Amino acid sequence: MAIQRNDWKNIPFPEEYDLLDFEITLSSDEFELIAKGNKPQDMEDKWFSYLENNELYIHRSWSGICLFKISFIPQNNGHKILSVQVNRKPDEYGSSNINKDTQLVSTLLESWSGRSGLKFS
Repeated sequence: MAIQRNDWKNIPFPEEYDLLDFEITLSSDEFELIAKGNKPQDMEDKWFSYLENNELYIHRSWSGICLFKISFIPQNNGHKILSVQVNRKPDEYGSSNINKDTQLVSTLLESWSGRSGLKFS
């Protein structure tokens, strides 16, 4: 069963955000793995994620702060990333480095989808 919003502490995604530039289409199998979500199993697991209405919300597990919101659109044999929003609310997320944020999202998607070497713009 897929992880749901109420399965873990979470704070809504803020109105202050930047867009990251991603050009990725995931296969149906890869998307299914991501769509299951991620619920922390121990203190070392830093991420809580869930899919809702084709949007993947990625929260820090300890604080519940939502750092990323990824919107997907169905394609013939999978799902394409439509947009990746990164939290820019200063009291929630201190990063302003687009490259680091892009790399972090890429790493998380690689881990959760089972695909290595995701290419992003």
